[in-house]
Amino acid sequence: MDRAALEETLRLQELSRYQIALDEKEEVFCELAKMASLITGAAMAGVSLVDEDLVWVKGHVGGEFSHFARKGAYCSLAVESDKDLFEVPDTFLDPQFFDTPAAAMSPPLRYYAAAVLVGRRGYRLGTLWVLDFEPRLLNNVQTQAMQALANQVMRILELRYNNLNTGLPNRQAFVTRLGQRLTQTQGAPYTVGFVQLQNLHLINTAHGGQTADAVLVQLATQLKRWVQSEDLLAHLEGDHFAFALHPSHGADVAQRLQQLCELLSLPLQAQGQTLELVARVGISTSPDQGHDPARLLTQAASACASGVPGSAATWHRFVDDTQRSSPNPALAHCISQRQIVPCYQPQVDVVQARVVGFEALARLVHPELGVVYPDAFIARAEREGLIFDLDMLMLDQVCQNLRQWLLSGLAVLPVALNFSRDSLAHPNFIERLRSTLQRHQVPASWLEAEVTETGLTQQTETITQAVVQLRALGLQVAVDDFGTGLSNLSTLRHVPFGRLKADRQFVHGVADSAHIGGILRFIKGMAEVFDAELICEGVETAEDLAWLRAAGCERFQGWHFSADFPPQAMPALLRSLQGHDGDLPALMQLLAQAGRHAELH
Repeated sequence: MDRAALEETLRLQELSRYQIALDEKEEVFCELAKMASLITGAAMAGVSLVDEDLVWVKGHVGGEFSHFARKGAYCSLAVESDKDLFEVPDTFLDPQFFDTPAAAMSPPLRYYAAAVLVGRRGYRLGTLWVLDFEPRLLNNVQTQAMQALANQVMRILELRYNNLNTGLPNRQAFVTRLGQRLTQTQGAPYTVGFVQLQNLHLINTAHGGQTADAVLVQLATQLKRWVQSEDLLAHLEGDHFAFALHPSHGADVAQRLQQLCELLSLPLQAQGQTLELVARVGISTSPDQGHDPARLLTQAASACASGVPGSAATWHRFVDDTQRSSPNPALAHCISQRQIVPCYQPQVDVVQARVVGFEALARLVHPELGVVYPDAFIARAEREGLIFDLDMLMLDQVCQNLRQWLLSGLAVLPVALNFSRDSLAHPNFIERLRSTLQRHQVPASWLEAEVTETGLTQQTETITQAVVQLRALGLQVAVDDFGTGLSNLSTLRHVPFGRLKADRQFVHGVADSAHIGGILRFIKGMAEVFDAELICEGVETAEDLAWLRAAGCERFQGWHFSADFPPQAMPALLRSLQGHDGDLPALMQLLAQAGRHAELH
């Protein structure tokens, strides 16, 4: 294979890494194409990806395109060139273009320009292009705008499938690729694993966010050496990793899992510190425990949560509740016994230097397992049809807490609650919400409903109607995890929300990454377009906070300010906040002291 053929093979492999449905148009790319058309004044614009034989149009404005042959196509020539901005001022005067079908149209297309889409590994994957009926040239401002929009296209593609910190595939990519593997292997045994680092948040608190990030990067490097060529590895988010062992490993699975536990027990060197991880591993297997990739991952997470924390990493196999020999209550029992409780994380306005609200985060407080985090039970609740009951339990307890604080003479601050897509679409949702507020005598204005951006893109009409009813009741509405769903703007225009919450992956590490910074500025711009307040989740370092403040962000949530507080610690915190004088360093110290006091008790 010659060099050019090898480079093209590697380019096509890189394109496949994004797991793109090439034949499907996507609204977000149509909107970026529209921006390119408006900025340049061109009649047509689009986003295209160049496959082996075809050029696929992922989004466009003007004309009707879906795909066309690659041979001789403008986009193909742009990708094959060495130019970041490929421009043909007049197709009639260029021998490569004067006899193409586009030039032969009536009226003929006389102008073409494209900013090439370059992935993080340097491969040229496609183009953001414009076409016009008149010869022309872009000016400097238009050229820069085209290149900025092309960068935004690549950011969107990267964000869909990769963790920005470690470069490993993210949850969506892992589930997609695992599903493909399970289909291809047709019943061969796959081992799916979930890894949780139990003490990463403590490392972050004690040594700072940069050290915690360095730990994740170093661990990712070690995990890459542990997996074999046909295995899958992903960094789901934060302190969660996942893997899938290829069936060819056969009887060596137990040995490989033991090797993984030994690896996770080794000390790491990060930012001049020697640090030890406390980790747990859970596994599930296919086909014994199903073929659904998302369900297998959830089962592995449940198995991980069932392990007892210790200094050495251990692995645990998922066992269905109906198969357990020991009495381990089902999730329905945990809900009925109110073992899932809200813990409250402060939201801070740094300009006013005060706490302006809290988010209620679900925690399962198990008599044997201790505190179990939502990754281990939320997806399971959705799968088992229990998510509405879980959401209503959280709502009831938050309202009960708010009433108790008010009766104790405390100043009550608004509380944000996450409601699942299934709950918002439930026929009894609004009535249950109304009756709960009335029973506890809690004004609706004390609550904010958080709706995930991805939830808005499914069952759009039903969810939008529910949001309208929430606003009519007096609740505030926030679009949560903004940036992860890449919802089309026409959907958001019909949703009466007042706040956007930038997802943690677009906040954490922003000070050190121009890539993340560009995305955060884009999200901030979207908040301004919709006249919505922006709150940044996942702020963990002083460096990130300084960058965000310089970018004009004012409201934040994350470990840098405070962890979440259990309900019993909230009265003391609220009393402390009542005497706060509006100084940010004093507020940070107050939250830190309250957090230490809560841990001791």
